[in-house]
Amino acid sequence: MIVRRKSVIFAFSLIFFLTLFTWLFSYLIISRSFIRVENRSVERNILRVRDILSARIHNLDSLLLDWAAWDDTCKFIEDTNKEFISSNLNQATFSSLKIDYIIFLDLAGKKVFSSGYDEDTGKEIPVPDGLWDYIKKNPRFSVHSNTESAVSGVIVLPEGAFLAASRPIIDSKQQGPVRGTLIFCRRFGAGEVSAISEIIKLPIEVTSAGPAVRDAASREAGRELPGNGVRSFLRVAGRENIAAYALVKDVSGEPPREDMNLSTSRDPQ
Repeated sequence: MIVRRKSVIFAFSLIFFLTLFTWLFSYLIISRSFIRVENRSVERNILRVRDILSARIHNLDSLLLDWAAWDDTCKFIEDTNKEFISSNLNQATFSSLKIDYIIFLDLAGKKVFSSGYDEDTGKEIPVPDGLWDYIKKNPRFSVHSNTESAVSGVIVLPEGAFLAASRPIIDSKQQGPVRGTLIFCRRFGAGEVSAISEIIKLPIEVTSAGPAVRDAASREAGRELPGNGVRSFLRVAGRENIAAYALVKDVSGEPPREDMNLSTSRDPQ
């Protein structure tokens, strides 16, 4: 009787521990699978943000080409005629192009004309001092030596982040000689961030990233993601904290003082 009781107890104990082991093993496998899926989801989201930003920069550059390669612009850079200003550099133009600033420079990169409009107030605004300072310090952005030259990307200034494009002023046949430089700038503010967030259905954050931030990001990142020249990272810090971010270089082509850091994280639901 005692032997039978011990056998029954042993059998039930064995079944219990086998069931517990199976449950724990299944839980770990499923849990890790979910984590991998969530990691990939966050990873895809930051890559989508990066691609959307790249597409917007490309669109800005395409709009600029239409204006920079135009006989009327060539005439204006030479005589700054009032007809061109009244017909083309008005609020309607800024609204349709979705730009905040337009800048005309001569062959030496010096100001010929500039204008800006605040979409919210509908009033003319001056070009930020930080942008003028950037233009002076970055001849690659302000002076073009040939008709094929073009620069576009992100500029991080004390006044905030901007999408910017710069091209040589040439005739409508896209032939030289180069007459000067035309620059379009669009503020990358809350409206742009909100629009991209709406597309990916997740919040994104844009911050300034100086050298210290870049170094810390490289150390803390779990791994670097593949991409089109934009450094992107996936950071995993526990099951409840997964974030991906991209360090976006500015347009200068040189190591900038500050980058723009795009980040997003797991859907909080």
